[in-house]
Amino acid sequence: MPAKESKLGKRLFRNRGTKAVAAILALVLWYSIQGTIGEEEEVVGVPIEISVEDGWAILDRSITEATVTVRGTKDAIGELNPDRLRLIRDIRGRPERGAMLLSLHPRNVDTPDGVRAVKIDPDRILISLDKEGVRPIPVKAVLQGELPDGFEAGEIRCSPATVQLFGPEIRLGEIEVVYTEAIDMERQLVSFKSRRSISPPSQSWIGNVEPDHVIVEVEIIERSSRREFEAVPIATLMGAGSRFNVELSATNTMVVLEGRNEVLEAISRQSIQAYVDCRILTETSTNAVPVRVHPPVGVVVKSVDPEEVVVKLSQPREDS
Repeated sequence: MPAKESKLGKRLFRNRGTKAVAAILALVLWYSIQGTIGEEEEVVGVPIEISVEDGWAILDRSITEATVTVRGTKDAIGELNPDRLRLIRDIRGRPERGAMLLSLHPRNVDTPDGVRAVKIDPDRILISLDKEGVRPIPVKAVLQGELPDGFEAGEIRCSPATVQLFGPEIRLGEIEVVYTEAIDMERQLVSFKSRRSISPPSQSWIGNVEPDHVIVEVEIIERSSRREFEAVPIATLMGAGSRFNVELSATNTMVVLEGRNEVLEAISRQSIQAYVDCRILTETSTNAVPVRVHPPVGVVVKSVDPEEVVVKLSQPREDS
């Protein structure tokens, strides 16, 4: 028994260098095989593109997307970008009105290197064609979100104001306006311009638009409010050293101020200065003098009532 064990040990350790190299090569080969064994993966939502003859357009279609099963090496599948898959069914040379049932084959799928399509689900699509037409259609900007308090949207302009819409003749007559992608209005404080793509007239619409984008100009206006202040005292502005007695036909006025609501709310009647300038009047003058108002900061005067008062000057009586 010991003799047999000795012979077995010698055989195991004979040519140890060659066996070590073989083991390393086997390990490398195993990893290489793992990278080349074919694997499959389902890619959901691959858009279906239909190439039609010039002058024709797709009127209806039963589906717009399909699930494509692809096969490739483990590395290629791991690096696969689903956006690079294109499912294109070319029916050029077959222009005809009415329904048409088309088969979808793996060969219709354009795939990146190292990957190929092996299955499509569903593998059929029902379409109908119509003559292609073109029509100028007005563009309207879509706004979403609320502007900050105190601001509102003014004039909104799209440039160009109309685009050329291509599509089935029978459907073009139903389209009155096309819309832009939504513009976010939150936190907008000043007027701005924005480049926006044109959205399809409907989810099922198949056709082109030229140009496919417009420049939208949005005017932002600072919203203002008005507030009335009654019985604002009217002061008199006299020259230096003047001793005339002043008689006014009205001693109070109503002032209307305009500005942002939060600014107006903080204003009191006492902070409004209304006055008449009597410095150019003489002792015998009786004149209609305009009422002037110095408004607080941040607001403007919209009206004063009365707008003018009659001012009469007289000499002060001598003390007896």
